[in-house]
Amino acid sequence: MSWDRVAGEWNNLVGEVKEKWSKLTDADLSAVAGRRERLVGKLRERYGMLETDAERAVDEWTAKRLMPEQDAAKAIRPPTQSLLDEERASGEGMGQAKYGPPSSSS
Repeated sequence: MSWDRVAGEWNNLVGEVKEKWSKLTDADLSAVAGRRERLVGKLRERYGMLETDAERAVDEWTAKRLMPEQDAAKAIRPPTQSLLDEERASGEGMGQAKYGPPSSSS
């Protein structure tokens, strides 16, 4: 189901959102006003989440809230590592080449 439905029902969902993410204030929820990108921003601000983690949390909540139980699991994106962890795992970043550590020359 699209975020448009959440936006349309925002006033009815505010209590649920506040229960799920208790660090969000009434002012935060008023500022969100049913806009997904604002909710993601407020989650990042209040919980110190990475953008990808905040987006995933919103997507999971939306899927569980608006989709039939059996379809919710299909709509949730699989967990991913932060970009930094992905770079470390693949050997990229921090001066390392994609295909392995830099060769040492003597």
